[in-house]
Amino acid sequence: MSWSQNFNKNNFLFALTLGLPYSVILIFSAYGPALHYIIGPQQNALLSSIFLAVLLVSMVLPLPRMISRTAYIKLTAGLIAAASVLLGFFAVLPLYLQIAVIILTGYIEGRIASLWSDMFISDGDRKNCIFVLSAALAASYFLLYLSNLIFPQLSSTAIAVASASILALSIPLLLILSGRSKTDAPNGTAAGSMDVFVKLRRGVILRILILVFIIYITAGFTYTIIFPTLRETVRFYRFYNVLPFVIALPSAGFILHRYGVRVLLHLGISFLGISYVFYHLRIGNSGYFLTESFIQPGWAFLDLLVWFLGVYFAERTGKSIIVTVFVAVFLLGTLSGAVLSLFLEQVSASNSMIFLLLSILPLIIVIPVLNSIRISTGNEKSKKESRLPKKKLTPREYEIALLLTENYTQAEICDKINISINTLKTHTRNIYKKLNLSSKRDIINNYGERRM
Repeated sequence: MSWSQNFNKNNFLFALTLGLPYSVILIFSAYGPALHYIIGPQQNALLSSIFLAVLLVSMVLPLPRMISRTAYIKLTAGLIAAASVLLGFFAVLPLYLQIAVIILTGYIEGRIASLWSDMFISDGDRKNCIFVLSAALAASYFLLYLSNLIFPQLSSTAIAVASASILALSIPLLLILSGRSKTDAPNGTAAGSMDVFVKLRRGVILRILILVFIIYITAGFTYTIIFPTLRETVRFYRFYNVLPFVIALPSAGFILHRYGVRVLLHLGISFLGISYVFYHLRIGNSGYFLTESFIQPGWAFLDLLVWFLGVYFAERTGKSIIVTVFVAVFLLGTLSGAVLSLFLEQVSASNSMIFLLLSILPLIIVIPVLNSIRISTGNEKSKKESRLPKKKLTPREYEIALLLTENYTQAEICDKINISINTLKTHTRNIYKKLNLSSKRDIINNYGERRM
């Protein structure tokens, strides 16, 4: 089945429940057009940095064990309602109350992300997570595109009310998802016990998190220097700005589904590097189009990739908090890049060759790490079949060996090929003996990659 054919009501509901609140982050709180038009670019950078700091802390906070998920969702829904009301009056509030609203909104957005992750890992269609994540990002960035078109024509109050209305729509979506949940147990999968973070300190997860952080330092440059500069210097900026991102998402989902993590990561980094060169060439309107035509698809590829990696490792560890840890790390990278870019502006380096080098350097640093990444979506074409010594195995053993390399459980293999557990154990012993291996881990490490 094609990844784009995975539409159903539940997937659509999960996509909207993530996409709408995420759009509020993009539109209002994180260097978005709403804050730009309400309070101006300088205050936008300050309040957005505060918001991101609160959001990333909220995302890594564990969901409470003491109460059920349903009860916590209802509590969160009440907070969303209160935040939506305050957000609607944001334009007329004094600065100190605006900061308070930003802090509250950041906390709530983090809680929504954690709840979504918990419900998706326990009840969602994880096999089709690429479709769900692509649809969620498409919805959020399409709303951002509409806001870029419409907000310049609106008053500050209308902009704030529009942003608050989108946030308020999260309430019924969360409640509907909660009602459809198969379990109402305390949030065990997301309860961030310290052993989760101990595991993050070693192995492939840590390497990938470091890679994500380094890449997203350049996102801070993008949001605080490149986009504001383009907004002020290109008259038709708002008509094209986010459009390439939205258009690129179906391609990003297809590439990730078909060809895997490394291909999408290489493409994303390459697109960003090209866009930074075009930006610094300063060649007028054509340079603007080239910059946007590469920078937006680059971030579309990488944003989808980070969300996918979070779901991938959450499924492997059984801890949905891993999803929000990944997102928090890319937010931390963005925040770090924003702070660095603001410093560069103060020393007048943002328009120099120094800035170009600093914006491309993180992308160059992560390239050697790419070769160490081995993550399978379960759909991309790979060399695992050619690596398995087919001649040494019977047809049935070869079929089982392929499933073992994709990390299927014993129960899943028995169900998939309709054999008993004892028959499977016999075939597995024969496979290990013929391949001179001793465990499932050995066959995965030597001949395959873990499936999603």
